[in-house]
Amino acid sequence: MSKAKVDKNEFYSRVIQLLEQANKSVHFYSISCCFGFYSFGIKNFEHVLASIRDRVKLKILGKYLDVRVMVKIDPDNSMDVYAAERLASLQERYAHAGENGQKRDIFRELTESSTIQFLIIDDERVLASNIQEEQYNEDLDLVLNVSQPGLEFERDDDKEEFQRLDKLFESAWDVAIPLEQKKPRFSRRRLRSTLESYSGIRPANSEREFQLMLMGYLKGQIHPSIIDAEATLVDTRIDLLVGPKPHAQRSGIEIKFKPTDRDVDGIVGKLRNYRQNVDDLVLVVGAPDFTPQGRGRLAAELKAINVPLIELR
Repeated sequence: MSKAKVDKNEFYSRVIQLLEQANKSVHFYSISCCFGFYSFGIKNFEHVLASIRDRVKLKILGKYLDVRVMVKIDPDNSMDVYAAERLASLQERYAHAGENGQKRDIFRELTESSTIQFLIIDDERVLASNIQEEQYNEDLDLVLNVSQPGLEFERDDDKEEFQRLDKLFESAWDVAIPLEQKKPRFSRRRLRSTLESYSGIRPANSEREFQLMLMGYLKGQIHPSIIDAEATLVDTRIDLLVGPKPHAQRSGIEIKFKPTDRDVDGIVGKLRNYRQNVDDLVLVVGAPDFTPQGRGRLAAELKAINVPLIELR
């Protein structure tokens, strides 16, 4: 192929197409941690990230692809910080998949100053964007990258330029900083959704068994390092605490199995006690045996202390 211009409105869709075609290596050098989703919406970031994830987990002839991505992170830009968290989470999920038992190094933070971003696929094809301008948006209080048109070519189309970009990538990678392996964020909204999706209630025969089953399920959905069972809160214990410390910023989960109307006052009393030490609380009840009146009273009490009720049957 000869060199081909890529319109700025097509640049990221072409990035995704090339990522999906990679069967050997992906080398992505980006001046934006968010891959320019400011210009085209967060869906753009989601789609690019999903395409990178698919290449990261792909094996061909028993070997993972060489996927390495460098990004520039502006610590004062909340969108960049969020994007970096998502990349670090992806890194942690697949770090074990390196060669010869070594941890896999997928994402690094670009430390050098640069105005170009490019993608090299299978050591053969290049997609590079022109210099991206930056504009400050006063309403958002963010500096936004303005998307620019790009240029696509193969190694044989311009060997000198290909070698320049390839060398730039490798030299920058050597001095780039590995993304910090932070404990993954787990939003309250996602925690609620995860709990509501649990479907293993039927085999449980006791509250303790239900607690263990639910905890095992959550550990499969959430990083185990941010889950504590029977966690101490001053002078009491709560069934589960989820999220990075300190406790006050974590989500507390009280678990009950086959509760009846007689248990309502005790449940609410416990939750009021927990509230002194934990800001976010959730009540999960398995196979509830409330009367309509009992459930209505529990719902009213929980509403008063802002504790959502999740019923699993």
